[in-house]
Formats: sequence, C-alpha cells, structure tokens
Amino acid sequence: MPPINGATASSGSPYFSENPGDPFWAWDSQITGDYMPTRNITFRLEFNHRWADVPYFAGSGGVTPPGGNTGTPSTAVPGWSPDLTKTENRLTLAMLVRF
Repeated sequence: MPPINGATASSGSPYFSENPGDPFWAWDSQITGDYMPTRNITFRLEFNHRWADVPYFAGSGGVTPPGGNTGTPSTAVPGWSPDLTKTENRLTLAMLVRF
C-alpha cells in the first residue's frame, strides 16, 4: 500500500484496493559500481530503474496533498489526486568509511 495521503495497510486507500488477486506486475533492475581507493574507504554509485504496469511510484508532484496529511488517513481530498507514475529512476552515491 503506497502511503498516499497518509494511508496505511490498516486504513486502506481510495487509490488502491487491497483485494486478493488484483493484477499487479512490476520489475526493477540495478547496476552498481564500487571504487575502493584504500581498504577503509569505498565509494559506491548505484542506478536503479523500476517499472510497474499501473501507476504506482511517486511522481514529481508527490503523494501528499497541499498542506500535508490532514484529517482521516487515506480519505480522498477533494480536488486533489496523487502524482503517480509507472516508472522510477534512482541514482545513489554513497561513501562508506571503515574505522
């Protein structure tokens, strides 16, 4: 259950049902590169691509209504809908230090 407008598994959401057997197909792929200039420092670069057959991932407009999550969790806010997309790309850069 995506946390649209503060939704949780127990509160449900008007945007996604939780019925058994609802069709959902998704996949992701990732490529990672590490650079270790010394045995105590590692730099990591990751790229992740995700895809789903229904709009599932948060788009640039987000999944929180203007003014934040107010009122009962997962209650539809009149005049607003979440910005959901079928794809998501993430680029992550990390530095790991061992002491």
